Amino acid sequence: MKLISLFFLRNNLSNAYIRLGQKARAWKVLQEAAKCDFGNWKVWDNVMVVSTDLAHFDEVIRAYNRILDVKDRHVDAEVLGILVRAVQGNLEDNGGERCIKYRQGATKLIGRLTAQVLRMLQNEIHECSTYCQFCEPPTRSPTTATSGSCTPTSVP
Repeated sequence: MKLISLFFLRNNLSNAYIRLGQKARAWKVLQEAAKCDFGNWKVWDNVMVVSTDLAHFDEVIRAYNRILDVKDRHVDAEVLGILVRAVQGNLEDNGGERCIKYRQGATKLIGRLTAQVLRMLQNEIHECSTYCQFCEPPTRSPTTATSGSCTPTSVP
């Protein structure tokens, strides 16, 4: 059976587990699905979301970074908010350990996201600036301007 087919089977199975409220089983299946289709950002997004729900914060950071490797940009404010609250509040993760240990990984992830957003804004500002320059009324050069009035030239 092809790896892509295995990915779809595992992804569908994980969705069924989620609907049944068995997120831990879904998480394990999604881990296998990610191995089958390593370059598919959607499976990594599923891994990230379920990992967040289960407080597997090491996997949240890994999955989010993988999404950013595959996709140009991706912002999930809800996941980031939960991760930041867990680290800042030094809550317990899935294994009962304190989340302060994820501070370095979370900081690098947020730095990476910030850099992406700044690059995006820089590009958009450049595009807006170019558009504004285009929309400015043209200035008349002294050789073509005549005391505020335009005189048509005669056509032979």
